[in-house]
Amino acid sequence: MASLISNFVPRILLDRFRKTYGFCHISRVPLDVYVDCIFIYLDVEDIVSLRQVSKAFYLLTHEPIIWRRFLVRLDIPVPPLRPTFRYSYRATDHEIEQLVIQAITVDDNFRREDPKVVSRRLLLSYNKVLDMYLLPGGKFLIASVKDRCNFRFYLVIYALDHPKGPRAIARVPTMMKAYNVHARFMKVFGSEDGLVIGYTRRRFRTGAPVWADANDYSTRTDADIDPPEDFFYQSVCLYISMEKIEELSDPDLDIESREYIDNVTSSPPPFLELTTVESEYEIEDLQVFEKKGMPFLAVIHAINNEIIFIDLLAKTMMTLCPLRWLKYQDYPHQIRAFRPHPGQTDMVIVRSVKTRTGEVQLIEAYDIPDASGLQVLPHKGGYELRKSVASVHISDYDVPGPTGPDQPDLCYYYDPAPPVSIYLRLKNPSGLLHHAIYPIETKVKATATAPAHYEYEYKHNAVHVTTHISDPEVAHVLPGATRAVVYTVDKDDRTDFPKMLRLRRYNHPFARAGKYQEALKPEPEPISRRKRKPILRKTLFRTFGPQDIVEEINNRGGVAAIAWDEGSGRICVAAEKENEVRILDCSYVTIPDARFAEWKRKQAALNNPSEPL
Repeated sequence: MASLISNFVPRILLDRFRKTYGFCHISRVPLDVYVDCIFIYLDVEDIVSLRQVSKAFYLLTHEPIIWRRFLVRLDIPVPPLRPTFRYSYRATDHEIEQLVIQAITVDDNFRREDPKVVSRRLLLSYNKVLDMYLLPGGKFLIASVKDRCNFRFYLVIYALDHPKGPRAIARVPTMMKAYNVHARFMKVFGSEDGLVIGYTRRRFRTGAPVWADANDYSTRTDADIDPPEDFFYQSVCLYISMEKIEELSDPDLDIESREYIDNVTSSPPPFLELTTVESEYEIEDLQVFEKKGMPFLAVIHAINNEIIFIDLLAKTMMTLCPLRWLKYQDYPHQIRAFRPHPGQTDMVIVRSVKTRTGEVQLIEAYDIPDASGLQVLPHKGGYELRKSVASVHISDYDVPGPTGPDQPDLCYYYDPAPPVSIYLRLKNPSGLLHHAIYPIETKVKATATAPAHYEYEYKHNAVHVTTHISDPEVAHVLPGATRAVVYTVDKDDRTDFPKMLRLRRYNHPFARAGKYQEALKPEPEPISRRKRKPILRKTLFRTFGPQDIVEEINNRGGVAAIAWDEGSGRICVAAEKENEVRILDCSYVTIPDARFAEWKRKQAALNNPSEPL
């Protein structure tokens, strides 16, 4: 524990405590006493304030054990940890402090009446960005890119918090424009932690005129395009081990060394293709997920009212065809979105039915069958809404919990699981409709080997949460379970790169159902003197400041791709006319490179007192 301090504090710092401030009794206290006996009574604000006292306290308050104590006592959501995150590993020590500060500040920022983007950085992609997906935790970004000659297409993985700045660590060619990008941490090969990535690409079915390029046509499902030839679709599923990602993003790796170059060029390609689904029908959505610990890929064939499930290990296929509702059996049913419930064997599906009297939305629950082949099933629960909808988006957030063996059991893991949030983009008038499915609580009695605890299961108990009318602006949503990001565009702007009018936050007004019992967990001591601000209905939607962020994006051609991570509050935006990605952080995050440089500068100053701080 505290004996590790000597690894972080230079010898001269110890001498400063003992000699330079010899007249001050507190400065003569051993460092172990500070960490083990004094700092345990201080709040986060006290620790941060101590950094202003002296150079010695500046370095001492970065001691990882201080922030590990805060982390396990934190009772608000923490950005999800990747499976290979090593809690006791020195290379990740700096991330512990980041997690605590990030969790507190993003929660505070989203609750305040005037939310703001705290920091901005640029990621040089050197290519045009077509689509993006931020992995849970916000540390890694997957981007679909192409060169400006419209010739080469890639999927690229970026490490956003690398000490030497955001950088690409791996890429794989996709041959055509990749879209519908989705990814998830999974175990595919035994106990090896990996990352499974799914995407869709398309080409002309039998050929086309020389002047036509399939990559030039819009991939938006609501776009009215007239290609010279029908498309042929492919959904591809790739795998890369997390060990390889950790190796390539190692902060101590010298990417300019001959040893590194020889190692990379002699190593086999990091990506492995797991499966490819081919179809003559449009693939409108794609999900990778786990069912009973097994990896699956699922895609929507909306025109056929079916979802295709691929077992990535057994290589078997199951086609789920939901039955039409009896009262609407004469009308086609179109699947708009679906979401497997985390840790369960069922899912929520949203379908649209166009009747003579108007459009109807069906929000339904279905089991995911174990059998292969064609499965025609009725819903096991559902309700309808008479709304005209442009698109449907469902939150993609797993039940919080440890994802690796060397990770702590955090306090908030005992809280009720987050809801599954369903966002429907309304038409005539334009707006946003939010429904949520809350998990049902069941108490499990204590046994000889386990204490009493609560378990939570998602059933089809969806409730209406809010309705927001944005007309004459059109609202686009980046979904989240308890908070979301919304950006608005002009109603007449139907281009692939719309100009953004406002970038806004949305708060779920009641992220937990009031009927839950108190979780069976020890009550943690508060780590902060600040009280969490209440979520007020009148401030659910608020615009992020400063406004020049929107102006910069619009001046560079409009929004080409956008993604966000709910846990870290990180937003990534790519504009159409630039080869960059804007990283917008809604939390106070100390970037490792800046902090390490400061540490070195402070240590140099201690060795040479004549140098200015």
